[in-house]
Amino acid sequence: MPKRVALVVDNPNRDLPGLVLLGRYLCSQDLTCYLVPMNLQNLELLALAPDFVVFNYLRSNNEDHVRRLHRANISYGCLDTEGGVVSKEIFQAVAPKSRDVLADASFYAAWGPASADMVQKAGLYSSDQVAITGNPRFDFYVDPWKKPALETSDYAEFFQGKSILFNGTFPLANPGFSTPTREVEMYVRQFGMDRELIESTQQQQAAVLGKFSSLAQEVATHIPEAKVVYRPHPFERLETYTDKFRAPNLRAALQGTVDGWILRADALVHFNCSTAIEAGMAGVPAFIPTWLTDLVQSSLLRPIPEIENVSVGCDSPRDLKAVLREALEQDFEIPARVGAAMERIVADWYFALDGSSHERVGSLILEHAESTKGADRAQCSRLIRSIGNARGIKGRTARFARTVLGAELYSTLRKRLPGGSIGAWELSGKHFSVQDVRKILTAIDPSQGVSAESAQVRGEYSEPLISGSSITLFPSHDRATLGRT
Repeated sequence: MPKRVALVVDNPNRDLPGLVLLGRYLCSQDLTCYLVPMNLQNLELLALAPDFVVFNYLRSNNEDHVRRLHRANISYGCLDTEGGVVSKEIFQAVAPKSRDVLADASFYAAWGPASADMVQKAGLYSSDQVAITGNPRFDFYVDPWKKPALETSDYAEFFQGKSILFNGTFPLANPGFSTPTREVEMYVRQFGMDRELIESTQQQQAAVLGKFSSLAQEVATHIPEAKVVYRPHPFERLETYTDKFRAPNLRAALQGTVDGWILRADALVHFNCSTAIEAGMAGVPAFIPTWLTDLVQSSLLRPIPEIENVSVGCDSPRDLKAVLREALEQDFEIPARVGAAMERIVADWYFALDGSSHERVGSLILEHAESTKGADRAQCSRLIRSIGNARGIKGRTARFARTVLGAELYSTLRKRLPGGSIGAWELSGKHFSVQDVRKILTAIDPSQGVSAESAQVRGEYSEPLISGSSITLFPSHDRATLGRT
């Protein structure tokens, strides 16, 4: 039986295409892959009982879950969603309290030499664990994957002709999956960060958000011939912007990954956002309104040098509008210093823009997955039944309901209750479907050598605890369902 690998998907508006590209490569090597929603992974992974799991990160907020899987003999590695230009201090602040969670990882796939060096100097991973691979999501900026990126982002087809992209990055002040108060509590309680620092950072970020979004409105009004799109960070609330924008040529949009928007843009405007580097990958000039930096004092909001170095600073709205007009007319020449900085930063932090990061990560997974003994399914079953066994009346009520109703019926009823985890996920911006995955597969694999299907339809679950939400990628010649449930 082929090895089974689970890939945890955090936010599809950032991560899904790259993980589908990775999964397609693994299937070409006769593995079976599961795309598992991060929000539902606690039950999904135990019910799937894969041979190997690739986590989106290893931090204090998922260490208990990782430890459970390890007790069930499930091996794992990490392809971090945050491997670019971030500081050692941030990585240390969010690291698991128990370093065994990191020590037991089979590998850490570093985006580039700088991040590989950083996690080792921070004492998070050993040199034996760290491999420099790049990240598959950046493969779409180069051939042959650039064309599929454009094909799968047809939602952005109106963004043609003269076009300006504003990229916001204010998830602390404008969280999309929480409230501002809960966001502060997460950083303080789960990550142990200073409350005063986080609260002041949130206030400053809110102030910049207001100025930056108003700037998008001003630019759209003064350059009516251009289509202007404001794209929030994938973890932001979209309605904050849709409720305030009035210019007919300006809209807020959060569909899909950012590459589809950048590849269509004539210019990018940002405030300390790493998408400036992605714009450089696509040959699109990136502009930063430097006068807004006066609004921030928090160390967490100060401009990151690498991002500043690949951007063209503008000291006033007038200067910004002038260079944007040049970019729209194809008259703007990216400064040589920006090109030189891009080469250094890509080599240090992103390794290589060669379209092969997914193959390097895939080879790393193959190397470690092949040697695994497989999950202890009996232990997985016991752990499934222990989830939710909180102390007190809530936990006792949940145990009683599962015992009386049966696990499957209890799960179905729970899903229909307000705030039920699966129902909430399906209505959230983190939801992705079989159709979403098939659309990406069709673009990157016209030969249809790999297929996608619901793991539930395929009979992949060893436990009937949940109506499964994971998606299976498998070689197209393997059409039969497994019937494991």
